[in-house]
Amino acid sequence: MSEARLPVFRTVTLGIHATPHDYLRALKAAKCAVSEMAADVLSTIEVSPVRTEVNLVVLSVQELGFRVVTPYGAIRKRAGEIGVQVCPAEVGPALRLQYLDQPKSDEHMLRIGMMPIYHKTGGWLFDLLHIPGPRFMGRGLSLGVSDAEPVRVWGEGFGPGAEFVFTSASLSD
Repeated sequence: MSEARLPVFRTVTLGIHATPHDYLRALKAAKCAVSEMAADVLSTIEVSPVRTEVNLVVLSVQELGFRVVTPYGAIRKRAGEIGVQVCPAEVGPALRLQYLDQPKSDEHMLRIGMMPIYHKTGGWLFDLLHIPGPRFMGRGLSLGVSDAEPVRVWGEGFGPGAEFVFTSASLSD
């Protein structure tokens, strides 16, 4: 699989909000739940000083060629080998705000393929969920975090269908 054949999932604009705190306020205004750890991690990210569009692609662990549980470092490496790049951390909150029509499903969690943010208890990646029912405030949309420590493997408990969002190398489809 080469990057040239991957369909663009979404194009998101970074730099709409000037600070991490502005993102947190916007998420709350949009009635998106933000876990306490996600808010802590969000407070540490760099925000683009200018508006920038990035194309995003979604790849499952299986689509990356893994059939068994796989460490996140191997997933990130394989993504680079096929020509996609890790996302800036800002993609997590930006995509959450620009993907309010995410399907409702306990199983449709997107993890942002990014360099882990090391904060408090380890390395973290942003997650986007849309959980059906009243488990989260408001709409059921949330921004959370997942453990990205080297010992954490993906596939176990999520199956090789666990999905990651990466950036496409170009802005054209």
